Amino acid sequence: MCGLICLMVMAPTTVFDRATIRHNLTEFKLRWLDHIKQWKAENRPATESSHDQQLWGDLLNCFDVNDRDIYLF
Repeated sequence: MCGLICLMVMAPTTVFDRATIRHNLTEFKLRWLDHIKQWKAENRPATESSHDQQLWGDLLNCFDVNDRDIYLF
């Protein structure tokens, strides 16, 4: 019973449809392409490793998953 209750509490309150997820992913792609262009223009090295948690958090947010709710990092 507790497992079911905990699962219900952790379930997202918003249900995204496919169009919303696609829109979120498109925005994600455009935002990160801008970041990458800026980093290349500034000739910043090792940007992938310094921004990996931010990228994963932003990607999970496209699916309405809070990165703090899972033990990814």
